[in-house]
Amino acid sequence: MEITLTRENIPYTILLNLETVSTHLPLEEVMNNIIPRKDSIILATIDVLDQRGIQGLTIKEIANRAGISEGAIFKHFKSKNDLISAVLDHFHMFDKEIKETIEMKEINPREAIVFIISSYASYLESYPALTALNEIMNELTYEPELADKVMELYIGRVNFTKKLIEEAQAIGEINPKYDSEQLAIVIIGSYKEISLNWRFQNRGFLLSEEITKTLDSLLTAFSH
Repeated sequence: MEITLTRENIPYTILLNLETVSTHLPLEEVMNNIIPRKDSIILATIDVLDQRGIQGLTIKEIANRAGISEGAIFKHFKSKNDLISAVLDHFHMFDKEIKETIEMKEINPREAIVFIISSYASYLESYPALTALNEIMNELTYEPELADKVMELYIGRVNFTKKLIEEAQAIGEINPKYDSEQLAIVIIGSYKEISLNWRFQNRGFLLSEEITKTLDSLLTAFSH
């Protein structure tokens, strides 16, 4: 299989480890020669989750996708859940980058909410296979090794969005009569459901546009 490897189709958090990426290469050569081995295994894991789901995720299939032996995977990851945990770490890293950007640029709270959700949408558009994680998040909470990390990711997103909503309420951009936590859950839930719909409809519409439009309608409604 031939792919075009660019900064638009590799997860942002993996790009942080790369200086330049812009070439035409077979997938296996990309995995072995451009991206560090550990990151190439994570990419292969995401692709298997996307195409085969959690039930089809096996070390053997991941090794086949990455063009390496199963033993090579175990040099970096001790189990399948360890691999999924590494994928979740990339979401945590992305969230951290978003928060730091908002704090550094001192973005207006309502604009910051839009920035967060649109950034999530752009992240999925740049690497659509990541939508598979949204689909299986609930299942992962039943895995003892993963439950805490999944909940930390979700609660972290809710709490940061809640904080921005309260700041927006303090300056009159959102009506204070609305519960900030419930509104944060509604906003994050709408992003998740729209991204899942995008996945189910074979990415047949512009995700960022649909999410931004929905978020704008929500924020406008809750400003009164």
